[in-house]
Amino acid sequence: MSKAAAVAGSSVAALSLMGALSVLPLLSGLCLRVRDALGTTLFGIASALLLSYCGMGSFTGGGLFVPGSLAGGVEQGVIAQLSNPSVWVVGASWLAAAAAGALLCSRGGRALPALGMASSTAILVFGLMARAFIESGLASWVPDPADIAVVVVFGLAAAGIAAWLGAPVRSNSLRTSPGRLGQISSEGYTRD
Repeated sequence: MSKAAAVAGSSVAALSLMGALSVLPLLSGLCLRVRDALGTTLFGIASALLLSYCGMGSFTGGGLFVPGSLAGGVEQGVIAQLSNPSVWVVGASWLAAAAAGALLCSRGGRALPALGMASSTAILVFGLMARAFIESGLASWVPDPADIAVVVVFGLAAAGIAAWLGAPVRSNSLRTSPGRLGQISSEGYTRD
């Protein structure tokens, strides 16, 4: 993983404390290559499970894990969380949003990154709606308004930033292979 992926992954705790961990797929999609965005999002999902285990489930945001569900016993709680289909739906939407955002943002320009962030936001909203549909016994598509608000506000902000500034340079273009080191000019530097 790149340094940018490490920075995005380290934001998990801060986003969790703000109740906005569902912003991680948007952040990953905007700033990272597809592979790194998926890895960072998987790290965020695993971190959300651990934070839920520590009793911070209500701070994870994005409706991934149900808070307090591990209070009855660790093993039973983890099994209950991982066997819940709504958790898998939201987790899949996080991965799909990160991949779609990273794919469209990697093309450059300003329009495609803005479209990537808008489509990632739509994918995250659909994941929350699917979770509400599953948890309501297939009766209602209406998710928790706080979760939707976090995703929509940060999604619109990410789309606006992408339209205004474009996507950041991808980390793979910053890497230098050993064969290319000789091509880099060394003006002002002397060898010892």
